[in-house]
Amino acid sequence: MAEAKKEAGLFQRVCHFIPGPTGERGSGINMTAIVDVEGGPRSRVAYGSGVNVWVRENEDHLQGFYYRGHHDKVKCVRWMEAAKQDHGGGWIMSGDDAGNWRVWTCREDEPVTKGNAQDNYGFKCAKRILDVAWQGDNKKVCVVGAGAEEIGKCAAWDTGNQFGIFKEVGATLLTVDTTVTRPYRCIMGGEAGFCYTYHSKGGKMEMEGSKQRVSKKYINCIRFHPEGEYAVAVGGESNKIFILNGRTGAVLHKVAYKNKGTLYSVSWNPDGTAFTVAGANKKVAIFNCELKYEIKTEKVKRRTITSVEFGDLSCELVAEYTVGKNIDDQQNSVSWASPDCIVSSSIFGDLTYLNAKGELIKTVSGHDTNIEDMATSPGEDGAVYTVSASKCIRYCMKDGTARRYRGNHGIVGRASPAPYSFVGLSANKDTMVTVAINDTFARTPVEAESLSEVVNTDGAVRWLCCGKKNNDLTILLAKKSGIVVYMKNEVVCTVPCSAESRAADISEDDSVLVVAMNVEDERYPKSWCVKYSVAEDGTLAEIGKTEPVFEGKIATIKLNPTDSNEAAVIYGNDTMCHCIDLNTGDKLTNSSINAVGAAQLYDVAWRPGSKTRLAAVGGNSCMAIIRKNSIKDPVIATRKDLAIGRSHYSTIRKCAWLTDEILVCADDVGAIAFWAKTDPLGSEE
Repeated sequence: MAEAKKEAGLFQRVCHFIPGPTGERGSGINMTAIVDVEGGPRSRVAYGSGVNVWVRENEDHLQGFYYRGHHDKVKCVRWMEAAKQDHGGGWIMSGDDAGNWRVWTCREDEPVTKGNAQDNYGFKCAKRILDVAWQGDNKKVCVVGAGAEEIGKCAAWDTGNQFGIFKEVGATLLTVDTTVTRPYRCIMGGEAGFCYTYHSKGGKMEMEGSKQRVSKKYINCIRFHPEGEYAVAVGGESNKIFILNGRTGAVLHKVAYKNKGTLYSVSWNPDGTAFTVAGANKKVAIFNCELKYEIKTEKVKRRTITSVEFGDLSCELVAEYTVGKNIDDQQNSVSWASPDCIVSSSIFGDLTYLNAKGELIKTVSGHDTNIEDMATSPGEDGAVYTVSASKCIRYCMKDGTARRYRGNHGIVGRASPAPYSFVGLSANKDTMVTVAINDTFARTPVEAESLSEVVNTDGAVRWLCCGKKNNDLTILLAKKSGIVVYMKNEVVCTVPCSAESRAADISEDDSVLVVAMNVEDERYPKSWCVKYSVAEDGTLAEIGKTEPVFEGKIATIKLNPTDSNEAAVIYGNDTMCHCIDLNTGDKLTNSSINAVGAAQLYDVAWRPGSKTRLAAVGGNSCMAIIRKNSIKDPVIATRKDLAIGRSHYSTIRKCAWLTDEILVCADDVGAIAFWAKTDPLGSEE
């Protein structure tokens, strides 16, 4: 262990796929974008993904980092205006579902939280924060949301001094925006369909005039024109886009839009000549917009009264891009990130990049929660197939693509897709096999866009094994039927399974299936392994078993690719790992070879072509290269070593080798990272 500690930074990140935004049907999110910064980073977008905020570059979507200051789902993010002059760093503000906000330094190297709702100088507002906005002085912020008492206020983020509570508002506020030049104003709207405007007077924000009826339905998003004299608003009235007076909130014009489906988001381009909208219609639309106005001043006694006289509006739809046809293609947020880049997100976390003409640049998918299972097609040009609760995504390191498979295994509960539980690949790597918790599996060609028709099984599936030589072979454990063998989608053999089982693996030539068996009823459970021969037609026959020598249930079993009589098992409290001889049942070491330490061990993977080496991953962001027959000199990378670009922070759930030097790791926030040892592992010693 002492040797391992000296080898800091011994892994380098080859590629990194960042999680996508967290969305939900029926509501929008508020992500933010910043243009290219002279002397700083390229244009970037920031959004909430679970309890984290991810910041990623738009041109190179593989580059990004995250902020972990929240403990509840992040609903909104907004860069301060001065960030454009601060080399793209500066302050950024985010709010979450529990009413907490954070102001932090938007830098990859250890982001620092400078203000939050729980500080001595912080302030609370609303039980749920749904949108935030910075004033132009970068000292005051406006926060709105939902709550029984306060649902919006203006305050200084660094001292907590309050400069106005939006008490005239009577319903949940969904959106807010502010001007960036003096005198400061803010405009907001929400579920009541009214628009409210507040002006800075004597340092405090006071309501100007009365509330203005804008829509008969929700107002989901309002954004000021860069000059601040008028704003655009969208909401539940899907066939209308509202142009508002930036000083009173009154409706100046209603722009007709042939559309069905709520609009959730709107964003101006950097020079204010066009805006883009997105929503439940699964489209991103671009409008050229010009509203002429004249600012007039009048002397009344000692005061100077300023007013705005608006002229004609020129607003026309110039481009419209249809993202897809499925429900999961509904859009919930859009940001005009740079003059020629629009970024829109779907309720399933897909990011769609368009140019200013509405032409597709790329689509990038990403998980936003724990990755349940992973399968790889080996090789430097290979692919990684992953499933989380609601998504099935294919990643390719060579071309940097991340593509989500459309469709699902059916609907369960309250109109929710059945969560995935397992994924595997056929022997030729041309067919993907997915399993969901509604007792179904599907065999889908890997090049297809959508999942194939599902096949029902008899009971919950506990594990999945795909043939490594026979392209049609699939074996799974169904709780009611037992071990079921399929050739394509047809059942060819069923073997009862009297014991509880969580794991199994099949040999490289498909001749032997090894199933881990657990005793459920004993106070101190024991586990053992049963071997079955697999005939060419899929018939199973028991050929041997080990003695119940494992104290605790076996959670994972991986056969040695070079010797099917050896297997690595994770068992007990998920910190014990041994390699065993399946013929004798003997452990190859007296002590556990788990080099992760006291943290939970989640997965192991044999190195391709190796007789002794495995990769092991688990809690505390630990990753290790271990040997089957020795506990000495493991190669260990801790959280600090894997914090390159803040790739992994919490738990690494799955690992697999893409080549004999590149290891793929998947974690509990939905990130996928490809790692290689700085000094190559080389051939077997």
